Amino acid sequence: MATKLTGRFSEAIREATRKQIEMRSKESIKFFRQYTYKNLTSINTLNALTEVNETNIVNSKRGIVPGEIICFNYDPKYKDKLPYYDKTPLIIPITATKTGFSGLNLHYLKPVDRAHLMDLIFKHDKSILGYMHYLAQSPYYAPCYKNYLYSRMRSKVHIFSRDHWEIAIYLPLARFVKASQGLAGSKSKHNITRKK
Repeated sequence: MATKLTGRFSEAIREATRKQIEMRSKESIKFFRQYTYKNLTSINTLNALTEVNETNIVNSKRGIVPGEIICFNYDPKYKDKLPYYDKTPLIIPITATKTGFSGLNLHYLKPVDRAHLMDLIFKHDKSILGYMHYLAQSPYYAPCYKNYLYSRMRSKVHIFSRDHWEIAIYLPLARFVKASQGLAGSKSKHNITRKK
């Protein structure tokens, strides 16, 4: 039996199409931010995300695809030493090894900075992976560049279709420990501003 959340991302795409909004543009990023905050706030856990039935769900290692947007539950190995951390990171993986991977956790950015990053990514779509490597070395995005171990992943991996990236970046999936998402985003914004 279908749940009330099934197909909600497709509904958002259809609404944008009805309004003749160009996808992967500043206009569409703004539209999906407003739409998500108004209609999709109930998608705030991986269980709810599963109910939507519009992500590709795979076993941990198979889900680590550089240049995609993924989400999963995570238990940091050195969490006691971290000032704060995100238990449900929303990641763009960049590099992978036998034991883990590194990438940008978008939850460490304020929504306006996520929108700016997404706009940059769309402009470099044909060379997205190379551009992500460039961003990983940029001091501006250092606050959200994190390392993850496969052994500490605590769920399967949700992979977002590229058609749904503009929705994914605004879903309230973050689960910060020792700090609120607002505080984490503010600290990242402070670091970004200070390094300019």
